[in-house]
Amino acid sequence: RGLDVKKMVAKLHVLLVLLYLSGAAIDGGQLCCYEKEVGSDRYVLHSEADTTEYNCDSNCIYSKKLVPGSKFCFKTGDQPFQCLKVKAPTLSSFPITEGNETIVQENSFQIDTGILE
Repeated sequence: RGLDVKKMVAKLHVLLVLLYLSGAAIDGGQLCCYEKEVGSDRYVLHSEADTTEYNCDSNCIYSKKLVPGSKFCFKTGDQPFQCLKVKAPTLSSFPITEGNETIVQENSFQIDTGILE
């Protein structure tokens, strides 16, 4: 019985890792970060599409933060880069009613950092 429990725990661990990775887009073996920094600029994952005509390293398309409607894909260059957030935040909202007034508290939980904002 002790061996069966160990096998179940190992399978559960693999399942949890797969569930964690399923929140990020996988493109041809490349993982799309939800948020990345290239040089001093930050980008948020916008979508995925075929980027072969632009010679990008992946099909991950990003929007530059604070530049609505912008679209970028990336290829290897001389700029430093890093993945800031692997997964999109989990959003939640809680309506709070007092008397005749209702407010909505909105939260976002960053699963890769454990931060509730």
